[in-house]
Amino acid sequence: MLALVVLIVGLASRALPGVVGDLAGGALYTVLLHCLIVFSAPTLRPLTAALAAFGLSTLIELAQLTPLPAMLAAAFAPAALVFGTTFVPTDFIGYALGAAVAMAVDLLLLSRAFKRAGEARRDDRV
Repeated sequence: MLALVVLIVGLASRALPGVVGDLAGGALYTVLLHCLIVFSAPTLRPLTAALAAFGLSTLIELAQLTPLPAMLAAAFAPAALVFGTTFVPTDFIGYALGAAVAMAVDLLLLSRAFKRAGEARRDDRV
């Protein structure tokens, strides 16, 4: 569910002007990847998932130095939303911000889950 919300907000961020829209879009792209990674491998630590999301975002950005993403977008227009078409070095800043935010939220959710689990165990003892 969270991934769907991130996807919708990420697509909406395309309407933001200039660098703000670029950074928000890049950050949300990486947050979405983080969500998908955690969903597919829930035992990964938040730092590992964040680094994997940043790494995938980086690989996709570097692929934009080749003609492959543009060819994919020409063949299937929605591919441009996934792979982009133009290399923009400042996108790496957005990816790093997104990975950091995703990791922080992941850590917060984990700490709350552990706290609740601890409280449940304490309640069982009473």
